[in-house]
Amino acid sequence: MDGSKIHQKHNPNDHEFKVVLIGLDGGMKLSQNNILTAENLFSKIDSMPLRNREIKTAINKNLLYLRKLSIMHTLLCFMITAL
Repeated sequence: MDGSKIHQKHNPNDHEFKVVLIGLDGGMKLSQNNILTAENLFSKIDSMPLRNREIKTAINKNLLYLRKLSIMHTLLCFMITAL
C-alpha cells in the first residue's frame, strides 16, 4: 500500500493532526491525535514482536562476541605468563 492510500485510510480529514504507526504486516499499531514523543515511539516499536526478536538476536550476538573476547583475553594472559 502506498503512502497516499494509507493517508486516505487513516486520516480522511486532512485538517486533523494524527500520528499513525503501521507495522510491517500492514496493520495499524498506533493511532493518536496528539504529538508522539520519540521515547514513546521507540517504546512502542521496541514492544513489537519482530523488534523483540531483533533485540534478542543482537543481545545474543553481543554476548557471543563478549565470550570470544574473554577467551582471547584469557589466552593472551596465559601466553604472557608463559613467557
